[in-house]
Amino acid sequence: MDPPSGFCAKNQTLYGVFLTRERKRLLEMRPLFERGLARPFIAEVLPFSLENLRKAHARMDSGHGRGKIVLTFQA
Repeated sequence: MDPPSGFCAKNQTLYGVFLTRERKRLLEMRPLFERGLARPFIAEVLPFSLENLRKAHARMDSGHGRGKIVLTFQA
C-alpha cells in the first residue's frame, strides 16, 4: 500500500490534517496508526455523560477546537 499522498515517502511531517469520514483516506492511514508512525492528537478525554456529549458537540461545532475529543464508557 502506498503512503497517503506520498508525504511519508519523503519523511515529511504532516500537520493540520482534517480527516472527515472519508473511508479511502482512513484505510490508507490505518497501517500508519497500527505501526505507531502516526497518531491522533487527543485534546480532551471525558467520561461519558449527556452533559459531556453536549460539550463535545458544542466544541466541534464551534470550529475552534484542536485535536480529538474522546468519550470513555464504563462497562
